[in-house]
Amino acid sequence: MDRNKAAMNDDGRAEVIRSDNAIIELDTMELEWDQAPDRSAHTRMAGDDPAIADISVDTDDLATTDPMAAHPKPLTEQQAALANTERGGGVTAVDSTGGVEVSGPQENPTASFDFVVPNFLDVEEKRMLCDWYEHGGFRWRILLFPKGNNTLTFISVYLECGGPVSTSAQAVPDVRADAPLSFVSSDRSPGPWSRAARFKLMFVNLADEAALSQTPNADEEMVGTASSSAHEQRDMARSRRPTISQEAQYRFSHKGSDWGFLEFADRNVVEDPASGFIVNGYAKLRVEVTLIDESALENSFSSGHWDSRKETGFVGLKNQGATCYMNSLLQTLYSVGAFRKSVYSMPLPESSGANGALNGDGGRARGGNVGVGVGGGSSASEEMSYALQKVFYELQYSPSVVKTKKLTESFGWDTSDAFTQHDVQELNRILCDHLEEKMKKQNPNERNTISQLFEGKLLNYIECVHVPYKSTREESFYDLSLNVKGCRNISESFEKYTEVEMMEDDNKYRADGYEELQEARKGVKFLKVPPVLQLHLKRFEYDFMRDVMVKINDRFEFQPEIDLSQFVENSDGSDVYVLHSVLVHIGDVHAGHYYVYIRPDLSADSRDSQAQWYKFDDEVVSKVKEEEAIEDNFGSGFERKTPPRTLHDGDEYGSSPNIQNGGQTPPSAYQPRSRVQARRLSNAYMLQYIRRDKVAELLSDASENDVPKELSARIRQDHDDEERRKKERAEQHLYIHVCIAEIEDMRNYHGPDLLDWDQLEKHRLKRTLLLGDLKRMISTSRRWRDTQQLRVWRCRRRENGTIRPDTLLAGGLDDAPISDTRLDGSRIQDPMKLFVELVQDQEIRQRVKELQKLRPMDELSRSQILLPSDSQILVFVKQYHPVPIPRVDMLWCGLFDRSSRVEDLVPLVRKISMLGDDEELLLFEEIGLDSVSKLPLEHTLFDLRMVHGGHIVVFQRVDARLQEAHALQVKKRALNSLETSAGAAETQGRAPRPTARGGFGMDADVGEDEAMLLSLSEELYPAPQTEQKGLPLGGQPLPLAPHYFHYLFNRIIVEVRDCNAPDEFGFPVEFLKSYTYADMRRRVARALGGNKDPDFLRLYPLDLMLDGPRLEPLRYSTRDTLDAILIGTSYSGPTYVPAERKVLWYETTEYHVSEFEDHEEVRVTWRPDGGASGKRDQYQMSQDPDTETMQEDDEHQA
Repeated sequence: MDRNKAAMNDDGRAEVIRSDNAIIELDTMELEWDQAPDRSAHTRMAGDDPAIADISVDTDDLATTDPMAAHPKPLTEQQAALANTERGGGVTAVDSTGGVEVSGPQENPTASFDFVVPNFLDVEEKRMLCDWYEHGGFRWRILLFPKGNNTLTFISVYLECGGPVSTSAQAVPDVRADAPLSFVSSDRSPGPWSRAARFKLMFVNLADEAALSQTPNADEEMVGTASSSAHEQRDMARSRRPTISQEAQYRFSHKGSDWGFLEFADRNVVEDPASGFIVNGYAKLRVEVTLIDESALENSFSSGHWDSRKETGFVGLKNQGATCYMNSLLQTLYSVGAFRKSVYSMPLPESSGANGALNGDGGRARGGNVGVGVGGGSSASEEMSYALQKVFYELQYSPSVVKTKKLTESFGWDTSDAFTQHDVQELNRILCDHLEEKMKKQNPNERNTISQLFEGKLLNYIECVHVPYKSTREESFYDLSLNVKGCRNISESFEKYTEVEMMEDDNKYRADGYEELQEARKGVKFLKVPPVLQLHLKRFEYDFMRDVMVKINDRFEFQPEIDLSQFVENSDGSDVYVLHSVLVHIGDVHAGHYYVYIRPDLSADSRDSQAQWYKFDDEVVSKVKEEEAIEDNFGSGFERKTPPRTLHDGDEYGSSPNIQNGGQTPPSAYQPRSRVQARRLSNAYMLQYIRRDKVAELLSDASENDVPKELSARIRQDHDDEERRKKERAEQHLYIHVCIAEIEDMRNYHGPDLLDWDQLEKHRLKRTLLLGDLKRMISTSRRWRDTQQLRVWRCRRRENGTIRPDTLLAGGLDDAPISDTRLDGSRIQDPMKLFVELVQDQEIRQRVKELQKLRPMDELSRSQILLPSDSQILVFVKQYHPVPIPRVDMLWCGLFDRSSRVEDLVPLVRKISMLGDDEELLLFEEIGLDSVSKLPLEHTLFDLRMVHGGHIVVFQRVDARLQEAHALQVKKRALNSLETSAGAAETQGRAPRPTARGGFGMDADVGEDEAMLLSLSEELYPAPQTEQKGLPLGGQPLPLAPHYFHYLFNRIIVEVRDCNAPDEFGFPVEFLKSYTYADMRRRVARALGGNKDPDFLRLYPLDLMLDGPRLEPLRYSTRDTLDAILIGTSYSGPTYVPAERKVLWYETTEYHVSEFEDHEEVRVTWRPDGGASGKRDQYQMSQDPDTETMQEDDEHQA
């Protein structure tokens, strides 16, 4: 059967190109030829397995129709069964509900069967299946979606393989014993399986098939009536459509058992009565199945089942997104055994820098192009060399695809760089330069392997024609860039590379020792060609006319063996090279793909047929023929332009009276149509040749003895670590990370909140772990004696950012598992935070007495005894020490009744701090990181909303001076309040109400009392005049707890520089982000020392555009705080300054800073020359020391 392929012409119509070169135009909107095979007929995705579709039609169905032939009448049921008979013989089995035809000779690897569907237009089923049929020991059937598979305008058809035929399955007897296909049961055989096949699905045109099966003695009803005119019969034939068919190949398996076409045929075309696809309600689909070897699949490796190591002995490299160019280069370098051995022999880095996954970015540099971050430091350099060693080692020993993420991370790349395609020649140079530099450091007195393998020498010369003068310069090269444009092959490129250029006319050369310009010859000679010759073909050039980069796809031939002796100076004839690898680029300037062909087992004889070519395409390695590796990558060549054939106006085939045979012009009657084919052009981009007399030496494979034991051990350790991390990630849903804290951890912490959870060790626990088991683990690790005295609290992140214990873990029951849900308000990646409380014996005894009144003790477990009552909350107590160095200490934690008053805490505080009853105390609550408020003694904890637990009470002793000043202020306020209350009482007719403290007035106004305390403390404890090192804010007093917590929350280190030396480093100064401009000037004056007056200092913030101080200082009247001032300015608006750029510049003035507010600043410079215009330049030069130095140097040289 002749095959016809469909292509698109310029006017959007499909051309079916037959084997006799005839072109028949078909409407693509009606036939829908360009169909891509659908991945799967079911909701299951078939993976990343693209099918290779080939669209074809039967030439028998497109044969020239006799204009006198009669249009056949609709077929009866018996005639439809007759029409099912395959041309060429076979057996037919017809089912009244949807017949299936089996045909084909038994010895033929290709078999076909039909699926006849009656009442096709009235079918209601969404999906129809024919019965299973056996071919080659596997079961096959057609899967049909008459109304489309999630598409309304197309019919979807698939071929399904049911796997190997089960020996236990009961098959329906076949019509004939020697039939190639047999009707089998639908029982699927268990176990994994796969079978490669090429198949052709067809929607048969029944009218054409019936017409072709007619004989001269056919019944009149079958062939039509004699009264039908020839014109009518010709019109009917033209309205019919050829059989629609599409081809694909696929590896069927237990994971992907069906393959086909989502948009197989247009429903409007098929259901058209005049098209001939449906006759008497019958429709017929046919499939031809050809069993093929898996290696014959054009993309067999893309099915996901291809084992490159098993099939070829090599493995591929994982593509991270757009790293195909790097993968091709790495495979090319790896295949050179001498290069691989030299990489193995490089020294290993320190263990801490070998694993980037454990150490983060490791301070790597970032860059937007290739090479940024490479060699930027010793750690990055060592990491890169080790990553390359690991890639080569895994390419040699790994059974599966090798990943290159660690290598790209050593380049300083991130995900965006991995998806950006770079130039392979540039990467080659950067990689080899880095390795060469490291090898030179390792053995400075020896020639390194990189130069031994890739370094060549050439001589640039300029020789005068008429005088005896010649200039030469030797130059090293590691690869050669050869022209493609204007050259047909490598020989012409080398001739163009070494051609002599005449320097004459306006381009003459000035030779040393001759006054006149001389005519000269300029050229290049090769002194030495390296053993490994890498040729970069200049496929990409800049088009100056169009101002764009273009790709040169011209045909450029290269041979399996080249002799460069004619181009090498004083060659002995041994400069013969054999082709080792061909790196190919497919695509254009804007997008493309790289892969490489390599002959790893290359021999010195380039004509050796045993040297197998392999294609390395990212993850896949496959065997290929030499023609595919060489001839297919020469380029596109030049196409002959022929005038296009024109059609006269009329119907599809033309209506000119000179056109006969149904409008089809014979092939010899017109020139073939010229077309611009839209295809992806693939051609060689880089070639690697090996010197013939050194092939065995350079390509010898690296053995285990060539791999240092230290390197093997390090890679195995990394592999074990990676497997462990994979296992942890796979089991992550079974475990939870936990941070466990106790009171001792909090006592060693002197900051806000309870402690810094990030400093605690993280534990990995099973979610199903019982609370009792967790207590035993904690008791063992902490060396506690009794696990029954432990209460484990779960901490919750509050809205204000603090983390406080809230509820008992697992409800406090030892036989309950720890929670497997995240109810602590933390981020999902954060570990669960637990606080372990060691309950004192006294509390346990007290709790037992309380519970004995309610129930017998034998009914209570020890864990139930530790459960707090509903009225109890967990309270923490801290003490603040304002002197000598301000700090807070954690003293105690325990349960407290929320109905108790704050004053009930005072005896407990005196007891744990060992303070006397005469000591005056202040109590505060630490609400948030920067929120500390004074507690009124008369209120209960419940009144103060201390109901959830985990509240922190901070107390401090009151200094005598502050106590006296506060008492005096309270007395004054009480008197004022008394007068106000008395006046109000007289007005309202009642007496003032006394408070619990014995005074009159509302002492519950805590905010007013706290503000008074803060104000008094600032007056009593002013800032010192000199800087005190080691103290907060240079010694500024923090007399009250609110001062200290405000300091902890707002402290910031700023570098202060002198405006007279803006680029020199200054000194660090501790500020508060809440400082005003006056506070900042006072703080800088105290840091400068020498009794600097802050009113004679001006400060300049950072200007990001100038990368220095802003041109204008801060205004005296500014109300911005330091936090707002540190926001850098730029032309695009305010920008937050990075942490390392928090800088302020100071300037000492002779006037009070307030005088600059409303006055214009004018600078006056005295000039000794009196301002004479003739001496201006001389004066300016005299003021510039660099200019004077230059003048002196010039005079000295003169």
